[in-house]
Amino acid sequence: MLITNASTRRWTSEEFTRLGAGGFFGPEERVELIEGEIVVMSPPGPEHSEPILYGADYLMSLYRESHLVAVQLPLDLGFLSQPQPDFALVDREAIQRGQLPKAADLVIEVSVSSLNFDRKEKLAVYAKAGIPEYWIIDVLGRQVEVYREPGPLGYALRRLHAASDSVQPLKVPGPACELSHFFGPLQ
Repeated sequence: MLITNASTRRWTSEEFTRLGAGGFFGPEERVELIEGEIVVMSPPGPEHSEPILYGADYLMSLYRESHLVAVQLPLDLGFLSQPQPDFALVDREAIQRGQLPKAADLVIEVSVSSLNFDRKEKLAVYAKAGIPEYWIIDVLGRQVEVYREPGPLGYALRRLHAASDSVQPLKVPGPACELSHFFGPLQ
């Protein structure tokens, strides 16, 4: 049956948090709040898991002095959004105990099947929240999209990098990040 003239309900971050705390979502359900909509995330396969496994270890080794590396944890980006990026580099000085991080200096998404969603919906949420830098690890394309200069309509700068390139994060002190580490061990 097709429902016509129906309206949808948008959820706030507070309501979304209460739903989770109340056990509304199953223990294995992966969901995030994007602009008031509860989005069910695909279960991660090996193509998605390997870059997270290798990337987490590498990012922590590079930037642990100044930043916490949050792996698939929520960011509270305002009234309608609590995305769970694959990586968020959060300034240690900005963390407040008992609260979700409200900002990150670098957000990274690993994309296998979610590339269009990460380029559109997630990009818009991160830019609107003022996240200074957003990277998309395009696993199948073996490249990394780097977005900088956020604004209300998205990011002003977009650069493509090969898996063999290095990128210096804007707001994260330390060495340049060798992108090959997200693509697993060298064969």
